[in-house]
Amino acid sequence: MIVEPYCERCSVPFSHISFGGAQKICVSCQTKPPLWRSARAAFVYNDWSRKIIFLFKYYGHTEYADFIGQRMIQAGNNILKKADLLVPVPMYVGKLRKRKFNQAALLAHYVSRKTSIPVIPDGLQRIRETRALASLSGEQRAEEIKNVIKVREKRRNHFKGKSIILVDDVLTTGVTASVCVKELLEAGALSVDILVAARTNSENNLYNNE
Repeated sequence: MIVEPYCERCSVPFSHISFGGAQKICVSCQTKPPLWRSARAAFVYNDWSRKIIFLFKYYGHTEYADFIGQRMIQAGNNILKKADLLVPVPMYVGKLRKRKFNQAALLAHYVSRKTSIPVIPDGLQRIRETRALASLSGEQRAEEIKNVIKVREKRRNHFKGKSIILVDDVLTTGVTASVCVKELLEAGALSVDILVAARTNSENNLYNNE
């Protein structure tokens, strides 16, 4: 589990409490503040958490959603108290048909059941398929994901004036999350926070060219 000290904006763990300064914000987020208000993650993305997420995401072990979701609730307790809605990062419909489920949506539904915060699973949509982002640099990811994720028009009015938590499995460069947050804010959301299963363990990963 990720516990304090960590960056309030992106959830990257600090090796010492002094690294975040009085505001508890990492150098990357001070230099280039993310669009979202704050982020929380249950785990550091290491060999152990990668294996669990890999089995959950690619091998259909959906029973792991409960285990992961419970830890996400613990990690995000303080932002969940302020949330009106949960919205998962979307999956392209073609990939969804092949995989049979969206891992972010499963996690959002679990959190919703346990916290009674409503979830809008189809609030965002991917309008075309992209290359696998994991193998791309931050710059390449930004180009690949540009204009791909949009607010679903029939859901737009649901977001006005709401405090939203965007749910995903892993936060790495923050590129996909930024696109989602931008769309939600432009639809009238009051604020957007991030809640994920795992976070890469480097202050330099957010926005960098991995």
